[in-house]
Amino acid sequence: TITEEAEQWLREYLSAGAKKCKDIDRDGQSEGFTFQQIRYAREKLEVKCTKHGLADAYWTWELPAFKTDGKWDDDRAF
Repeated sequence: TITEEAEQWLREYLSAGAKKCKDIDRDGQSEGFTFQQIRYAREKLEVKCTKHGLADAYWTWELPAFKTDGKWDDDRAF
């Protein structure tokens, strides 16, 4: 489904590390995903959202850390 495709895209996109939210939205939409599909993928992957700064604040998203055995730190299956 398109939702699964958005989830796979986001997982690959964030695999290199944290990215700015505005860049994720821009690049995801250029790949054909809607704002809502990207947000749903974020929720499914339990992406960590972090705010940086105050006056010129921006948000980053990153995948949660997982162990080398392929399981999340709290033992959720990847």
